[in-house]
Amino acid sequence: MRSLEAVYDLPEAPYAEVVGRELTRIERLIARTSRRPAKPLALDPRGAGESPRALDEFAPGMAARAPAMPSALRRGVRARLPIDLGKGVWDFIRVSDAVYLSLTDASYCDRALVRLPFEEVVKLRFLISGELTLQFSDESVVTGPGVCVSVHPGAHPNSYQIARGTHQRMAVLHCRRDYFDELVGQHTQRVGGLAGTALQRRDFFFAPFTANLSHDVSQLFEPPCSGPLGELFLEAKCTEILCVALQMLTQGAPAPRAIARVDLERVEEARRILLERLDDPPSIAELARTLGTNPTTLKTRFREVTGKPIFEFVQGERLSQARNLLQDTDLSVTEIAFRMGYVHPGNFATAFRRRFRVSPRAYRAGQMS
Repeated sequence: MRSLEAVYDLPEAPYAEVVGRELTRIERLIARTSRRPAKPLALDPRGAGESPRALDEFAPGMAARAPAMPSALRRGVRARLPIDLGKGVWDFIRVSDAVYLSLTDASYCDRALVRLPFEEVVKLRFLISGELTLQFSDESVVTGPGVCVSVHPGAHPNSYQIARGTHQRMAVLHCRRDYFDELVGQHTQRVGGLAGTALQRRDFFFAPFTANLSHDVSQLFEPPCSGPLGELFLEAKCTEILCVALQMLTQGAPAPRAIARVDLERVEEARRILLERLDDPPSIAELARTLGTNPTTLKTRFREVTGKPIFEFVQGERLSQARNLLQDTDLSVTEIAFRMGYVHPGNFATAFRRRFRVSPRAYRAGQMS
């Protein structure tokens, strides 16, 4: 996966002004730091008539690894981790008046305690990699990759710890409580609010990732399009994920096979290795040996989680990075082809034209015009 800085172009705000602050304060930060006209997105069917009441939580992310083409968003802010905490950025994006999205891509040099502010909100956490110690009630729970839905405020102070030395990738949908209750009531057509969900007797609910849900959440970190289409995609994808989560809460875990934590971790590690070696990727057999599994299982799980075969993933990343190099550097098309592992530049040009409907030279000329 690319880093968040290579995916989203967000104005930055001081870390201390963002972490654990009320949404109204974050909204003021967004308005003050945004370089673009503020325009609310359209997930919430009630419109923009109510003042925001939800609060934000702490979720930083990794720094960029390579030049990229970020997708500009009109409603968001970024907080960068102080160097003494680790390395990363945290992106907070307003999807609507009632729904907010935070994306984490971070590594911590020490355990980080996150105290959640008092708020009437339901949080849907999708932990792709890493480990959290949750304190959402009178019990402490350690969780790895999977889905956690929690209700705030709880009967006890809410907080969680982020493990040190692990790569944390997490997406969180923050839903206002009244909006969430309304959605539940519409979905069940019988019982409104949390009484109609698996949260009726406790403050949180766990479920494993399914293949489709894991793929959907991963696309928040790597949307297939940018610009205005990227914003539209983000709205639609958040809506889709919210619908899946509501179904899990009201009808139980979905029927498709859940993905084991070890499989998620292997796929994440496989992605990291492939991204580091795009110019000379390991064979599937070599990659499987490195990860302690067999080629058939690796291919199956990789496709379940990412929605792509390994070869297609490598090809897509090569071409995406080649496009960035065409835009951001003066390297020749031949040099870029070699850097991306193509022995014959002609094969690179053919693949690029098939993917982007334009030749590498024409693409560069269009960017420079």
